[in-house]
Amino acid sequence: MASLEESLIASAIESLNIEDYWPTFDSRQGINEDDDSEYSVILYFYEELLNHMMRRHSIPEDVLKQSIKHLVYNYSHVANGKTPEDLDYNYFSNCLGYLHRYAACHTALVLSVMIRIFHKYPPLPVRRILALKDQLNIMCMGSGPGNDLVGLLSALYGKHFGLLDLDVTVVDKMYGWGLLFEETVRRLRLGECGNVSCIFKDLNVTTTFLQGDLKFPSTWTKELKGKLANADIVLMAKVLSVVPNADKLCILKNIVQSMKPGALLIFIDCPYPTAEFAALRGYLDIVYEANKEKFNFNFQVERFGYPNITASQAVVRVCVKKFILAEVQTF
Repeated sequence: MASLEESLIASAIESLNIEDYWPTFDSRQGINEDDDSEYSVILYFYEELLNHMMRRHSIPEDVLKQSIKHLVYNYSHVANGKTPEDLDYNYFSNCLGYLHRYAACHTALVLSVMIRIFHKYPPLPVRRILALKDQLNIMCMGSGPGNDLVGLLSALYGKHFGLLDLDVTVVDKMYGWGLLFEETVRRLRLGECGNVSCIFKDLNVTTTFLQGDLKFPSTWTKELKGKLANADIVLMAKVLSVVPNADKLCILKNIVQSMKPGALLIFIDCPYPTAEFAALRGYLDIVYEANKEKFNFNFQVERFGYPNITASQAVVRVCVKKFILAEVQTF
């Protein structure tokens, strides 16, 4: 829970007239939503990353094919938030199988949603954060190799000119994603992924991968707790849909209660956990919403017996943590 001082500062920022600062936010170099070239760049980026990591770690094609088959079966049979079998991403072949099958479409989904939130229909809290801050702290929860990071930063391009520093943290239960995340960031810094790489060039970007089980905050490191408490944007994309129903509220509550007043929680997933968000209405105000929509990704490569997926569905909510000084009893 935020201190009195933090809450008062956040409330003061809330009262500022955003129109006085709007020129720092606006830019003619925004993203053209009709230009899908960035999506093809994303697919190429991930396939090249996959090729490199297969060679570097000597992963045979037949092993990768079996990993993809295992992932496809389990993600096709999710029931009540559970896959038939546990998916262990501490096995690197599973990470690479995910990279081929799901990473590009997942990233493009986040990019498409965040273009609307940053460029087309930015709610006031989003405009305020981008206009008034020169450092932005972002947390991507349950993000695996960092697909969310790539999609979000790609969409941020053109609205980043008032920023100097970005601190981006990816949190996942499985430590096996760490190597893939590090290589992803290395290649982004080298300029291999369009608008995202431009963000890395223009700003001072710090990236961190942290292992953490979102269900058990008592096991979180001091660094994880501190970063979540200081985050301006917390992104949850395609996370809760593969969390057992019995654990969804616990995980969402752990995250929301750790956020500071005024921080944004961005939910991109399907189905929408209506009851869980209703239980947290004492903490969150919804400032943007979009009902379930199908996103089509029009670029495909078939390898290892499987193409990358080309469609995904999501409900979108952008919530702001309320400026409260005392615990709200909603449970």
